[in-house]
Amino acid sequence: MSYSELPSSASEFLKKCISGRSDAPIEYVPVSFRKRNGQVGDRRSNAHQLHWYPAKMFYRIPIDILDALKLPRGSVVLDPFCGSGTVLVESRLRGYTAIGFDINPLSVLISRVKTTPLHGPTAATHLESICQQAKALRRIPGPDVLPHFWFRIPARNALYRLLQAIDMQSMDPPYKDFFRATLTSIVRRSSLADPNIPPLVRLRPERIETAGPRYKRAYERAMAVTNNTVYTDFASAATQNIQFVGHENADVKLPPAIVFRKSALATELANQSVDLVVTSPPYCGAQKYVRTFKLELGLLGLNQAEIGSIDHQTLGTERITRATSRKPRHLSSSQQKIIQAVRNRDSGRATVLETYLAGLEVFAEELARIMRP
Repeated sequence: MSYSELPSSASEFLKKCISGRSDAPIEYVPVSFRKRNGQVGDRRSNAHQLHWYPAKMFYRIPIDILDALKLPRGSVVLDPFCGSGTVLVESRLRGYTAIGFDINPLSVLISRVKTTPLHGPTAATHLESICQQAKALRRIPGPDVLPHFWFRIPARNALYRLLQAIDMQSMDPPYKDFFRATLTSIVRRSSLADPNIPPLVRLRPERIETAGPRYKRAYERAMAVTNNTVYTDFASAATQNIQFVGHENADVKLPPAIVFRKSALATELANQSVDLVVTSPPYCGAQKYVRTFKLELGLLGLNQAEIGSIDHQTLGTERITRATSRKPRHLSSSQQKIIQAVRNRDSGRATVLETYLAGLEVFAEELARIMRP
């Protein structure tokens, strides 16, 4: 199907794809995310808890979809917006080859760590060495790493020294990735950012008198963070994460998960190479993923220009320029009316919506190309 042949709605797109590949009728598979008694079903992997993530996909969604479809072992499952790797984890557990794409390097790091088994005792030995070395270091970060606005000096120094100790430790790349992901998982709680909301908002003393108890507790904890607080939090998080992904035998016989830092709109996968796509595309302007992870990305070594570039490339971003704006080629009359109504109130928001829909069109064409009949 060429770009010019894309239909004007999702339902038309689905019908056209199916009619061009098979005469078989559409088969709907019932899926329930709860048991008959209303309880949420169990999970087979605790790796989902390895790192916090805003708007994380509920783990029962891929579990029940994959269990209902019962693909042959070795099938290729793709999540082109893999985020924190929920789909990839569950796909591997069922014997599928999992492929993930994300434009955010932190998402790629988390997904890789969640889907890479480690030898637990080896990871524990590395952890002890990292903590000892970090406490012995006296290095301090530069002004662009862990900005003073977001961190008190003890937290800045401890986080930076842990990062340096991880980089200095002689260990295989999967272990280095594991400890870097664990370190980013405690950055928010070590900072002066409000932990109760995803986007970065600094806790302020002037709000204490009128704020609720949750805000007050968060502020008091942030002001009480010391070097030892950070070291203890890191050691606790790493010990827990080793239990999530560590095994006595690191060579667990499961198909690999492959995670790329790349746009889902241009995967470069071979034609008809994917059996199933399970994903949750970003909502238009709803979750500011890059802004939310600004501190974590900075700790990983990205500067402000690089972080801004990731934001510009994210599907659904509000940071649209004249050079990056796009218009969808196929819109239904109702969609055109909605965009015009938005434009009448805010032309900038209308451009954001148009660019988002144009991106979804390209994404739909890419799916049609890579999916097997």
